[in-house]
Amino acid sequence: MLMRKANAKLKIIITAAASVLALTACGADSGETVADSDEAVTLDWYVNYSWYATPWGENAVSRAITEKTGVDINFITPIGNESEKLNALMASDTLPDLITLGFWEPQIDEMIENDMIYPLNELADEYEPYFWEVADDTVVNWYTRDDGNIYEYPYNVPYKVDTARKRDCLKCLLPLGET
Repeated sequence: MLMRKANAKLKIIITAAASVLALTACGADSGETVADSDEAVTLDWYVNYSWYATPWGENAVSRAITEKTGVDINFITPIGNESEKLNALMASDTLPDLITLGFWEPQIDEMIENDMIYPLNELADEYEPYFWEVADDTVVNWYTRDDGNIYEYPYNVPYKVDTARKRDCLKCLLPLGET
């Protein structure tokens, strides 16, 4: 049970870190990533679930990610009806840097059709080619749209990360003496 919980946490951490690292470099004009500079960046991350209330920077993992990358997260969650908040963000052209939605949300197609979001594959090619090494090919194929682009990638799928790396990461997350 402990291993399963730790493995789930590891997947979330890797996904969050990969997303943050892949997208934070978008503002760098000189080819320098945020992690290479002294400049701190805050990303707005909309989570389309009114029950989500996890603050950034109040646990060891988020503090370590901020320390390592120079990236801070400002989570935005709706109060009340999720669709109303997301529709208002879209209508006012104030979409945040990152968005977490259910795969069933109709706004996904609307944002794609109206060029409101960047294709993940283009961001990965330009800023984080390591994504292709760890992304699951079956999942990539499943989420590739008719236009050849990927606009979404689920957090709850396996990544192709070698066992040694998983073991090293897991050791960092578990208290001493647990395996």
